[in-house]
Amino acid sequence: MSREKHFIDDLTRIATGAMGAIGNVKGEVEAKFKETVQKFLDEMDYVSREEFEVVRELAQKFSEQNIILDKKVKALEKKIESISQDNSTKSE
Repeated sequence: MSREKHFIDDLTRIATGAMGAIGNVKGEVEAKFKETVQKFLDEMDYVSREEFEVVRELAQKFSEQNIILDKKVKALEKKIESISQDNSTKSE
């Protein structure tokens, strides 16, 4: 019985060691994969999320400014048209 218990203890230690080694390998594989993907993305010249957000905010700001300027231009065009019509009627 003692011999069987010793054998089971040895098997348990081996299995535990193997599980630890597998866990270490898994961590190394994940780290290497992340490194490879990051290197690929860097070489492809993709923008970072932070850079994207900055440009998106700028585009939103300029879009809002464009809407405001468009309204001002339309108001000025109406004013010019009104002045032109007034001048036309005065000259007649």
